This record gives sequence, structure tokens and C-alpha cells, in this order.
Amino acid sequence: MNQSFESGLFALMKDDPTVTDFNGTDNNGSPEYQLFYIACFDPPSTLPYGSFNRYRRVHEMDLQGNIAFLISSYHMEIYHNVAWSLLDFQQRIRTFLESLAQKTVGGQYIQKIEVEDDYHEMPPAIQEVRVRVYKGCLDFEVTHAPSQNQ
Repeated sequence: MNQSFESGLFALMKDDPTVTDFNGTDNNGSPEYQLFYIACFDPPSTLPYGSFNRYRRVHEMDLQGNIAFLISSYHMEIYHNVAWSLLDFQQRIRTFLESLAQKTVGGQYIQKIEVEDDYHEMPPAIQEVRVRVYKGCLDFEVTHAPSQNQ
């Protein structure tokens, strides 16, 4: 099975008791985890929800010209309807991400993970539905061993 850091991160966050805020329900009332990889074009009806995507991947070569490590950069967006809850949740996600260093995630060894920046903004596209929604963003960089299938 070809696992990736993205699928491993999704599985770990879904099961971690400190970041279960993305547990929600779909329109039928069925349980749904509301963290999406790449983008969320049709936002769920309940908050909070989030999305993350990889926007860059760089190879780090060893002295023999083989790929020693990959450096992947990610952007995560978190949407919440309570500003203080968003700040708390964003800090818990940051702590969770930083705890992944020196561990295996999605079948890949994580040598280093750095959360580079976090900020907040009011998303203008959601203002038109007359619901107060706050947006938090995290940028993080992961240095990991390449998998066999890359």
C-alpha cells in the first residue's frame, strides 16, 4: 500500500484526543471528520472545519546523488465561528504537528517538522452568508525520508 505523509497525518489527527474538533456531522446527521486534503469547495454545514495542501516539495540529495530526504511544505486553513476557540485549536494543532518529529507518519520517517507561521483573517467569501466565521492559517515544513514509490 502506498502511504503518504498526508494520509498518515489525516489518520493521526482524526484519532488524537487533543485535536478532535474536526469531528462533525454531514447533512444526514452521520459522523464526518471535517479535515480535507487539497481544498473544500462545498463547506460543511457545521464548524469547525479545515483543509490542508502541499504546495512545494524539494529533494535533498546525499553525497552520492541519491535522494536522502524530501522537504515538503504545507498550508493549513482552519475555519471556526468562535475567535478564542480558533486560537486555542490552532495552538493545539501546532503542538501536535511539532510532536511528530522523529516519528513515522504514513510510512515515512519524519526527521524534522517546523511550523513556520500562523495567522488569522476574516474570510470575505463567507461574510456574504451572514455568519461570523474566523479563519486561521498554519504553514509548516516537513523533512522526511522518501518512500519507495516516489
